[in-house]
Amino acid sequence: MKNLLIVFLFFPGCNRHAANKSSGFPVQKTGQPSSIISKKLILSTIGQHIIHLKAGPQPGVNASGKSNITYLADRGLVIFTSQIILGKTLHIKFDGPDGFKFTGTDYSVFNSGVGNNIGDTVRNFDFGNTAKTVFDAITKIYTTKYSMLTYNGKPETTVFWGLTVDSFKVSGKTSLYQGPWEPNDTYHMVTVGATFTNGLFVNDGTGENQKIRGNSIYGLKVENWKITGPTLSNGGDYGIVFIVGTGYIKNVYRNGGWGYLERIVIVTLGGIPFDQNCGISNCVDVNSTQYGTVDLRIEPGSLKSTGVIPLTGGDFYFVNNISGNKKDYGSYVTNAVVLGSLKDDLGKKWVLHLNNNIAFNAMISPMSNESSLLKNNSNGLSIIDSSNNIDLPPGKKMPVDLVDSNLIIPN
Repeated sequence: MKNLLIVFLFFPGCNRHAANKSSGFPVQKTGQPSSIISKKLILSTIGQHIIHLKAGPQPGVNASGKSNITYLADRGLVIFTSQIILGKTLHIKFDGPDGFKFTGTDYSVFNSGVGNNIGDTVRNFDFGNTAKTVFDAITKIYTTKYSMLTYNGKPETTVFWGLTVDSFKVSGKTSLYQGPWEPNDTYHMVTVGATFTNGLFVNDGTGENQKIRGNSIYGLKVENWKITGPTLSNGGDYGIVFIVGTGYIKNVYRNGGWGYLERIVIVTLGGIPFDQNCGISNCVDVNSTQYGTVDLRIEPGSLKSTGVIPLTGGDFYFVNNISGNKKDYGSYVTNAVVLGSLKDDLGKKWVLHLNNNIAFNAMISPMSNESSLLKNNSNGLSIIDSSNNIDLPPGKKMPVDLVDSNLIIPN
């Protein structure tokens, strides 16, 4: 098996539709996103009113109710010392080659006010570690249950619709996004089509492990992250991404830490123009304490398949990943995938696609099923499509000659 190279058979496809076939490339170790360092990428400002922000410390910005404005950092690093206020914003951008840094101590960097933020974009931002959350869909937005936003199919009834965050850094205790914990079938405080790309997370053992969390998050895209440093020990049965909704994680590198890379209860929101594929691909997740890489299931009580705005189940793609060197302090499981039931509220069984992965050195446990790849807790209520995986038994380390020399696996 010397110099074996895992090759894509296809990119991960869809939740309810046939997979889109295409060629690919080998799994690679994800390095620090270059755009965080270079900060050369700038969005188009066509049709935008430009506000040039001076370099150095300045109070936060109140963009509430504004549209088509780019706050541009092109005269040196802009340092916000207090919160940035959003709320009923439309195509607001924070961008610029010199970038932004947040040093305030507010609960959230971006207070989404009364919500309704459509098509906003944030680039080249160091969110620091002084705020608890960067984007918050619940705190300080409503004080009573009856003032929450209720989604009716229109973008203006979401907290965020098409939010883009690109080329960013988060450190210490700060989390990236917090959604509501209301049941999905209330359609309260919904976020649709959020994208978080090219991120660097530098953990120091403080704060909560979950960087994106909450219910009613749909069409989430996480891509090109590097996660370093220790996360909070005994931080709970969570993942770095923990959502009840839909989302896809791609090209994430994590070495160490606590908990899953992702936990997801799959709930697909009908009628939105965003990709709702669910899965993890091209990720390296090694040397963590507690649990595996992904824990997934469908809970029929979270669905409303026959609703006016349908909430249905979906497939999950675990493709082209490397997961291993997991440990646990008790007798639990550290398999790459922990699978629950994928049976929906209408009795349909959805599919786990398990293809082209390497799993190795899970913790030896009577619960591990003698597999480093899969712990199947679905009791026959899931369909498994599995092919072309390398599953080394628990306790067996990765041979040094198993993969191509261009792929670096940390010790």
